[in-house]
This record gives sequence, C-alpha cells and structure tokens, in this order.
Amino acid sequence: MKAIYFWLAFCLIGMSCEAQSSKSQVAESPSQTSPTSKMEKIPHDRLASLKEAHPDLLILDVRTDPEVAEGMIEGAVQEDFRSPQFQENLKRYAMDKPVLLYCRSGGRSGNAAKMMENMGFTEIYDLAGGILAWKEAGLPLVQKDP
Repeated sequence: MKAIYFWLAFCLIGMSCEAQSSKSQVAESPSQTSPTSKMEKIPHDRLASLKEAHPDLLILDVRTDPEVAEGMIEGAVQEDFRSPQFQENLKRYAMDKPVLLYCRSGGRSGNAAKMMENMGFTEIYDLAGGILAWKEAGLPLVQKDP
C-alpha cells in the first residue's frame, strides 16, 4: 500500500514539474516578449549615470495630469498610463532607444514596462519607488511645459 502512495506522489510531483516547465516556456516565447529586451528597476541615484551613458534616454512620466501638476523630473514627457490611448501613444517612440519610466510609487510604471517589453521596446528602466522616492531623497522637480 505504501508503494502505491509513493508511486502516486512521485507521478504528481513529476506532472507538476512538467506543468511548471511548460508555463516557463510559454512566458518566454518570442511572441510575448522581445528576446533582446532588457528591463531593469533602478534606484533614483542611478538616473544621472544612466542619462550620461544614454544621452538619448527617454524619461516617461506615466502619472495623471493632477499628479504631474505637483512636479515632474526634468526632461520627462508625460504619457498617462490610465489613458485609453496609452498603448497607442507609445508607438510614437523609438523602440530601440532606452526608456526610463516612473509613476507615483512604482506600480503603474512596472505595468507600463511590461507592456512596453511586450510591444518590443528593447531597453526599459523603471524608477524604483517612483516620484515618492525621488521626493523623499530631496531631488528637484520641475513644472510641466505647457
């Protein structure tokens, strides 16, 4: 009887591992993500060196208009993640250029980063802690250009 339970447990574990392997292969399929994409969460103190290394860095603020009215990182462009046109608006940016995303605390920018990776953007950085971490560090904000 113990042998039957052992065999049953062994089969179930094997099937579970096989299912996990299949899920991993599906998640890594080229149709869902770009095989050459790079997505990295970075702390606020790496932004200066990132801008230096990539003078063409696109800084994308994915917050709403009322949030942006409180100030934004210098050089940032706003694309409201909650806008129905958000994904369509992303198509105006070069997918082979580096992009830094930020929002209020990191949730929306993380979702936007995944979306952009699926669209084929190749180098995506997500500002850890969002604008809240930026403000907490005492870093400057500017008002959005009209």
